[in-house]
Amino acid sequence: MHQDDDIVLPPRDDHSDTPQGRFWMCLRTMTEMMGDRYGVKVPLEPYESVARKLRFMDLADTERSQHLMNQFEMCVNLEREGTTIRVFWLCGKVGVKTESMLKIQNLFPTASAEEVADYEDIDDDQVAEFAEAQKGRAIIAGKPPDTVILVQVENCTITPPARKVAAKIPAIVEIFDCNYLRTNVIKHRLQPKFIILSQAEAEDVKRKYCATDNQLPKMLWEDPVRRYFGLRVAQVIRCVRMADGGKDVNYRIVIAPSVSKKK
Repeated sequence: MHQDDDIVLPPRDDHSDTPQGRFWMCLRTMTEMMGDRYGVKVPLEPYESVARKLRFMDLADTERSQHLMNQFEMCVNLEREGTTIRVFWLCGKVGVKTESMLKIQNLFPTASAEEVADYEDIDDDQVAEFAEAQKGRAIIAGKPPDTVILVQVENCTITPPARKVAAKIPAIVEIFDCNYLRTNVIKHRLQPKFIILSQAEAEDVKRKYCATDNQLPKMLWEDPVRRYFGLRVAQVIRCVRMADGGKDVNYRIVIAPSVSKKK
């Protein structure tokens, strides 16, 4: 069977024996994500350099570990879209008054408390729903929203109040666990090649197959591939997989997360 070079990739180095190595694997995936999502090439520090910078990291010492992680924050400006992507690495127990959350609040003044008053607790899916709402408001206002990516390093927990604060800021907020980022979900040799369709291309596909949004195969909000590309509700992605008879092409449309409101 012929295999496409875009689908079959060489094996990747595994540095999972130390916290520093596991962090470097997350850092590697994040730099690849910046390229695949936004077309921005973020340089990746060699593993030896990162390990040297983190040689005094003690995950039990939250303050020291957070200070070391701060040097790996990312800020990417997309001049054409007029938006900014920021990546924060979080350690330990992250509350509303911790250094990292205070920094985020200073960068993005929070919205009114009434916007989350109907929710008793908040999880990642609810953060995602508020992010979609923030994006809608920003688009109406004529300015694309910024994106904030929060990565929980080993043994990190974000308290419910801190999640509410993250959900209220006027930006798209995404929360990743380091376990998710240690491997790149789209780099596995058995994964198909993914192509994000523009709105016009998606409409062409629907016309070609005489299909509505409800008739297209679904991609769940929790799908790792959707999270990797940061796809929004109703976006369509093309999946190209090699088969015995040639290329097998199919499509998926992203559906909204299910959120339970307080009764």
